[in-house]
Amino acid sequence: MAKQRPRHTGSTTYTPKRTKIYEEQVAWAARSVQSFADDARISLRITLHDDEAVVEIAEIASDEKSKLTGDIDNYAKSIMDGIVQGGLIANDRQIDILEVWRRGH
Repeated sequence: MAKQRPRHTGSTTYTPKRTKIYEEQVAWAARSVQSFADDARISLRITLHDDEAVVEIAEIASDEKSKLTGDIDNYAKSIMDGIVQGGLIANDRQIDILEVWRRGH
């Protein structure tokens, strides 16, 4: 399920119910797998199918660290939104494959 935009009611902002339920389901599935150390560098691949999502997660064995500190998905979303606003594509829903790497220098 794609994350829905936050909803606003007066001065209150909240996550839509369907999104919240889906995120809770993902969290329960994640709790059944051994977690990684807080400083581990992670590789994440998500393959979406019509009726399921297959997630592959592994620790990266590398000392190379980026100076970029933001969430990697937020960098990607900003770039995709700019591509849409610039008229290169009509909607970021057109993107079927997205691979984002954060590299050190």
